[in-house]
Amino acid sequence: MIAHVDNRITYNGNGNATEFAYQFKILDRTDIKVLLTDADGKEKLLTKDYYVDVEKNVVRYPGYAVGAEVPESERPPVLPTGWKLTIYREVPVTQETDLPDQYPFNQIEDIGDKLTMIAQQLTDVTRRSLKISVSKSADIDATIPWDNGKSFRISDDGTKIVAMENPESVLAENKATLEASKAARDEAERAMTAATTAATNANVSAANAADSAELAQNSATDAARMADKAAGYVSNVTVWDSTTEYKPPDVVMTSDGSTYRCIKANANTPPQSSADCWAITTSVAAETFEYDEKGDLMPLILPRTSNVWEAINGEIIPIAL
Repeated sequence: MIAHVDNRITYNGNGNATEFAYQFKILDRTDIKVLLTDADGKEKLLTKDYYVDVEKNVVRYPGYAVGAEVPESERPPVLPTGWKLTIYREVPVTQETDLPDQYPFNQIEDIGDKLTMIAQQLTDVTRRSLKISVSKSADIDATIPWDNGKSFRISDDGTKIVAMENPESVLAENKATLEASKAARDEAERAMTAATTAATNANVSAANAADSAELAQNSATDAARMADKAAGYVSNVTVWDSTTEYKPPDVVMTSDGSTYRCIKANANTPPQSSADCWAITTSVAAETFEYDEKGDLMPLILPRTSNVWEAINGEIIPIAL
C-alpha cells in the first residue's frame, strides 16, 4: 500500500540537525536520492557522505554505514544554516517480476510489462523536457502564459511565470531611439565646433568676429536644443507616402530631408503644397545653412532672410509655426 502522495521533502539546515526523516515508501535504499543546495543556490547530487536508515525512515547527513571508517577530516560539516537538503525517491523504471508462463500468471505479467513500457516512454519524454529543480517549492505555478507577441519570465516572488514584452522588439526600438538621439547630438556638437572655428578664422575685425561668434554660438545652441527635442520623436517619423491618409500628430519626411507635422485629419496631399494640412517642423534651407571647409553642414555665421529662421534681439531662433 502507498499511502503518501509526496515523493520528496526538503529541509533547511540549522547547523545542528544530522537526521532527516522521509514518509514515502521505497523498495530499496538505493531508491533514495539526496540533493544538496548551498546558500548561493548551487545544487549537488550526493553520491556519498549520507546513509539511508530504512528501519527508521531517515537519512543521516553526514552519515555512514555501520562499521565504515571515514576520517573526521574527510567528513563534510553538518548542514549549515542557509543550505538545503532535499530527499526524493527515484525508482528504476523496470519490471523484474517473473511469473510462471501459464494462465493467468502470464497475462498478469504482461500487464506489468506493458505498464512498465509506458512508464519508460514517459520517463524518456520528461528527461528531454524543461523541468523545475527538485529542490524548489511544490507551490510554484509552472503554467506558461500564452499571449501573441509576448515573452515570459519568472515573477519577482518566484511563485509563477508571467507574461512580459518581447525583449527582442523592445531592444530594437530602444536601439533605434538611442542611435537617432546620438546622431542628433553629434550633429549639434559638430555645428558648435564649426561655428567657433569659423568665428576664430573669419577675415573680419575683432569686434565683428566676436559678434559673429556669439550669433553662431546661439544658433548652434538652438540647434542642439532642437536636436534634443527631435530625438524624442525621431523614431516616429516616416517617409511621406501619397497612398497613406495621415492624421495629427503624424510626422513625415519628404525627399529633400524636411519634416512636416500633420495638423488636419485625412491629409494625403503633398506637405510642401498644403499648408492647411501640414506644418513644417524642420527644413534645410540654402539661405540658412552652409558647408564648411570640412564638408559639414552648419548654420551661416551671417544668415540671410529665411522663411524658417529669424533674428530677435541678436539671437537666431526658428520662426514660430
